[in-house]
Amino acid sequence: MLDVKNPDIDVEEIMQRIQDKVRLRKEAPPAQSVPPAPGAPSQPDVALVVITEHLAKAREVAQVGLAIPPMSETRGIKRAFATQFAKVVLRLAQLFIRDQRTFNLAVLDMLQAFVDRSRQQSAELAQRAEQVSASRQALSAQMGVVGRDLEKVAHDVAVLDQRLAEQQAQAARRLDEIDARMRAADARMTAAENTTGNDRHGNADLFGQVRTAVSLQERRLTLLLEETIRRQLKPLDEKQLQKFASELPHIQDANYLSFEDSFRGSREEIKKRVAIYLPRLRAAVAGTDEAPILEVGCGRGELLEVLRSEGLKAAGVDSNVAAVEKCRELGLDIALGDLFETLAKTADGSLGGLVALHVVEHLPFELLQKLLDETLRVLRTGGIAIFETPNPQNILVGASNFYIDPTHRNPVHPQTLHYLVEARGMIQVESVMLHPFPKEMHLPESDSPAARFINEHFFGPQDYAVVGRRP
Repeated sequence: MLDVKNPDIDVEEIMQRIQDKVRLRKEAPPAQSVPPAPGAPSQPDVALVVITEHLAKAREVAQVGLAIPPMSETRGIKRAFATQFAKVVLRLAQLFIRDQRTFNLAVLDMLQAFVDRSRQQSAELAQRAEQVSASRQALSAQMGVVGRDLEKVAHDVAVLDQRLAEQQAQAARRLDEIDARMRAADARMTAAENTTGNDRHGNADLFGQVRTAVSLQERRLTLLLEETIRRQLKPLDEKQLQKFASELPHIQDANYLSFEDSFRGSREEIKKRVAIYLPRLRAAVAGTDEAPILEVGCGRGELLEVLRSEGLKAAGVDSNVAAVEKCRELGLDIALGDLFETLAKTADGSLGGLVALHVVEHLPFELLQKLLDETLRVLRTGGIAIFETPNPQNILVGASNFYIDPTHRNPVHPQTLHYLVEARGMIQVESVMLHPFPKEMHLPESDSPAARFINEHFFGPQDYAVVGRRP
């Protein structure tokens, strides 16, 4: 502590004021930023000015013991004697106050460094405040731009919502018109059925086919309207185009189902024909929960219906939408899809039986071999496979009747299919001749080789089946 007594400077008071200001700054809560008046120094700057003034006064007396104190009250000889005496005392005091001067100067240097650092921080804070102010102004300008953009987006959304509502209302009106027309058509069909009398039962299948065809067309039109609504004034994307394209192959499905009804035979007749496979399926222990039966190309589902009535578990797959809808109306387990895609998803050795009735004549040779290979893979050990197809050994079938169906590719000879089934790895392979023409169409043989030849090759079995087991 300075030990020089000067009436103008109180070092203890200066240090106390500095300590009080530092303490108050630490204890004071963060004050809200209030910008100073233009041209007025901030509160930290005022404190620094006061501290600087006191430091200047302190430096005047920091070099204690180097100069003789002023003797304004003494005169003449007393002053000369006092001056000489003071010099002697001052020299003697140098031995005691040299460390005090060093301490005083160190404290002043430290305080000066504190003041300089405070000035630098004040300048930095002022610069940051200017940057923050500029940033706030820029942000305010950006928020104004964003606000205008949001207003524009809200306006555009409102316009789109209005257009979408108009499109939905228009689509709803069209659907109501279609529904009214469908109801009127259904009423006319019902009236026609009621007026046919005894012909009602004979034409029931025809009316059913008409309903199925109309239902499918309604489904496609509904799909078109739904996709139009989803567009929301945008072009159709690739997924939507593919969805429409996927419906094109099924446009004639209902017509083909009606074609089968006309040329293949009635449902009850076909159910009697396919019932011959029941003993073979039971012998192979097929149709259980552990070894179900899969019919590929199941068509109208006559075999599935027979298997269900016998308590055997079976499912089917067909690519004809109309046929699938017909089977589902009967509560049969059937899926719409490609038979090879279905087989690809079927686990190895998971089936007790696989049946393909009148399928192989629709396949090229390479796909026929693929069907046989996939069949062998999905059957469990002892599982049974049945492939029924038209018999080209019957001349009427091979030369004429086979080509009634425009989807037939080529007939498969019984020996060829028997060989392929056996060559692809199945065992206990047998060929079963089926469905000969009625006896009343046969010629009387009476030991006539010609009559026997004609009966065998013209009126013999119209179909055959090749049956095999997985070893």
